[in-house]
Amino acid sequence: MYNRNEHAKIKQEFWTSFGRYMMPVQSAGIEKVNWVNYKTGIKGIFFKMDVGISEAVIAIEFSGDDFGRKTNYEKFLNDRSLFETVVPGNWEWIAQYQCVNGKWISIIKSTLTGVNITDKKDWPDIISFLKSRIIGVDNYWTGVKDYY
Repeated sequence: MYNRNEHAKIKQEFWTSFGRYMMPVQSAGIEKVNWVNYKTGIKGIFFKMDVGISEAVIAIEFSGDDFGRKTNYEKFLNDRSLFETVVPGNWEWIAQYQCVNGKWISIIKSTLTGVNITDKKDWPDIISFLKSRIIGVDNYWTGVKDYY
């Protein structure tokens, strides 16, 4: 088992490696993109990736006031068939989810289970999972961003 500092160091090393791996990958749009900290440019819409000791997750989170959150989520929901054509993988669509801090969000997420960030043998699978999905999300987002 790793202590908190060791786990944080491994996590930082993973994200640094992922960022370097993704650096040469061009965005579908004209702007340069930071793949690890993807900025959508739209308030209340976030593309997030996380890796822990049992799974890797990539998510599109919608936050803010109820009206804005629901409106943005419903726009994605209305485009679900296009999204699922452009973005690889199985995605879970959750209209309302309460975070541990009590905040309500809507979320679209894809999860890879059975991987552990502390096991470097899992890193290629994790990177492949995240890479294909974040590139797909970027391709989708580039085509629909102006709608938001």
